[in-house]
Amino acid sequence: MAAHVFNSPCNEATRRQHVIMQRGPQLKESKRRPLANQIAKALCLSADERFDEALTELDQIQAILSSEDAPGSSRDESKDMPLYRTAVLLFQG
Repeated sequence: MAAHVFNSPCNEATRRQHVIMQRGPQLKESKRRPLANQIAKALCLSADERFDEALTELDQIQAILSSEDAPGSSRDESKDMPLYRTAVLLFQG
């Protein structure tokens, strides 16, 4: 019976999630979009139901974009910030 519990789909999913968490972020740094990792982090925090942290991350990104020394990017990330914030708030409910 113990083997059945260990091999249940829930335990397998938990094991896979643990392995992924040990590996760390899989998104590579982008020279064309230097804020891509932070944006992905914010959206992933939201998917993990860590909404306050996601919104804080988006606030930090917005502050970076508003500063005079914002990193150069192949696209204007500031145009998408309202969409990201809306997505987090939508997930939050």
